[in-house]
Amino acid sequence: MRKAGFAVAALLAFGGWGCGATTRDTTMISTTARLTNASTTFMTRDDGKDEDSAIAVQVLEDGRLVAEGTAVNVDYHDQSVSPPLDLAVTRTLDANDLNDAQVRLRLTPDGRDTWTFDMRLTLGLSDGSQRSYFWSGLRLDENAPERVLALNSGRLP
Repeated sequence: MRKAGFAVAALLAFGGWGCGATTRDTTMISTTARLTNASTTFMTRDDGKDEDSAIAVQVLEDGRLVAEGTAVNVDYHDQSVSPPLDLAVTRTLDANDLNDAQVRLRLTPDGRDTWTFDMRLTLGLSDGSQRSYFWSGLRLDENAPERVLALNSGRLP
């Protein structure tokens, strides 16, 4: 009985060796979801953005532009919600890198303009999922026309 068990174990071990004609492919295929689309919506509070002022929204990763959108000749009235502003995705970004990314807002005011608002950012990923972010109580004006926000600071569950 002991000899039969040894023979079976040896047969299985030698059978797994093969003749050397087979190879194993060790190439890793990335299964990480990637950014495919992005949009933002503004909820204007008591002080709207003038039509002649422009707003640029940029998603950045390590200082590199990933996605960008601009609204020009659009008036964001007091106490209103804007239609979504689509951002053009210009660079590949893995979902794993989103926590380190930032969103930069740049107001180009035409003269004096103060804008107070909340902002929602929605990022679509290649696996069909979405990530949502929200920031409340933002303010841009001619004296402070830019804000940079960490994505992880606005992540919604």
